[in-house]
Amino acid sequence: MGIKYSINEKFFDKWSDKMAYVLGFFYADGSMEDASYLRGKYIRFSSTDGELLNEIKMVLKSQHKIYKSPSYGTHKAKYLLRIGSHKLYKSLEKIGLYPNKSLTIQLPKIPKKYFFDFLRGYLDGDGCIYLEMAKGKKQEKIIKKLSTIFTSGSKIFLEELKEKLNNYCKIDKKYVYNSRRSYQLRYGTADSLKILDLIYKNKNDKLFLKRKYQTYQKYLEMKNGRMVK
Repeated sequence: MGIKYSINEKFFDKWSDKMAYVLGFFYADGSMEDASYLRGKYIRFSSTDGELLNEIKMVLKSQHKIYKSPSYGTHKAKYLLRIGSHKLYKSLEKIGLYPNKSLTIQLPKIPKKYFFDFLRGYLDGDGCIYLEMAKGKKQEKIIKKLSTIFTSGSKIFLEELKEKLNNYCKIDKKYVYNSRRSYQLRYGTADSLKILDLIYKNKNDKLFLKRKYQTYQKYLEMKNGRMVK
């Protein structure tokens, strides 16, 4: 028999800010494996950010190892957390997840209180905050545009996400774009600020991807007249 690692197997059974974040991240960068030949059921988290994956591991109270795959070409090194647990697997099934979910997932029923924790997790897994810069008359850097993009293989998921953001942030309806291998939901500066203000309003001290948060902070600092390199 393999080594039995401890973990909080009831983690996905009750909503909390941390559970919502981890679930959102899993919707973006997680997968499920029903390994019947091993009589095992596994859930897997992957990320190019080992520090964030370790924070998720700690929140799960997991003793499982994080494995690192080497970088090659333009591809960054990737970190993998693989957890064998029938109970966690079943909890995720109840929420609406299943193996090979990427093309057909739908937005789960999320308590409004935890919606933006979920969205922060999803953004960190399969989203982008982009700051487009330009040069001013005196060659100083000025902000041209702030963009927030959510990506998914499932058009239904993004359509449902769009409706929630329309309701919660009072945003005019956007289109879900077909971007070759996936679908995208894109927001410009004004709408991005409405969304990001709520995403980071109650962020946990450690459960957020620092580089994306720093892009948002850089915009706020430059907007307020502080030039940041």
